[in-house]
Amino acid sequence: MKNQIKIIIIATIINSCLFAQQKGDSIKVMKNEFGINLVPIVNYNNTESTRKPIADVFFKRQLKNNWYGRTSLILFNKYSNNYNSDNSIFIEGIANSQFSIEYNQNFSPPFLQYNLGIEKRFGSNRFRQFTGCDIGYARNKFDNKSFYGVRDSLHHNYPLNYSGSQNDSLISHVQKTNNAFILTPFYGMQINISKHFFFSAQVGVALSLINVKQKTINAAENPTNINQFDVNFNSVSSNFSICYRF
Repeated sequence: MKNQIKIIIIATIINSCLFAQQKGDSIKVMKNEFGINLVPIVNYNNTESTRKPIADVFFKRQLKNNWYGRTSLILFNKYSNNYNSDNSIFIEGIANSQFSIEYNQNFSPPFLQYNLGIEKRFGSNRFRQFTGCDIGYARNKFDNKSFYGVRDSLHHNYPLNYSGSQNDSLISHVQKTNNAFILTPFYGMQINISKHFFFSAQVGVALSLINVKQKTINAAENPTNINQFDVNFNSVSSNFSICYRF
């Protein structure tokens, strides 16, 4: 009986100490959070044939109660693509047989997307949920060239980048500049793994209004200015991140 009383007293003291420690920790509110989206890291490779984000970081700060302001910066890789089309039939094995080709060279340098937003949190301390909206801006450029050339049928394996084709004729040279304004409503959740570290997962839809300015360099054509609307569900609007609070 005495041993049971001692165990109850010790357990009561331990629980009281733990409660006091948790209460002390809860008094010290950590208002800042920094996160890194893990999806671009997992999907990273050296190819430049597709446009994709290669780095995505964000910062959040508590404004009041469960309201947080947030900002993020996303880096997209450079993009290059070459493709061709054969325009006439050639006869294999005949030395003077020739065929014409048209090929295109497309290039776009790396660019950044900037986001500002606000989120509202709810749920338990262990498993937090949040929802809100981001407003973003991105500006990227494209350089598109089309060429015409003639090849000997016995040398069909011309280089993919067509370097050294000095005698080919430039058909068109078009430059485009895209200014995108992005609205991204989102929903997400957080799972704490320690006092400072937690995982964050978010799903969202990127609604983009894109202003496209296009001009032809090698022809006397008037520049064009059009607006496009796009809807995307991708690793930019949705993410899985490791985060640190301080």
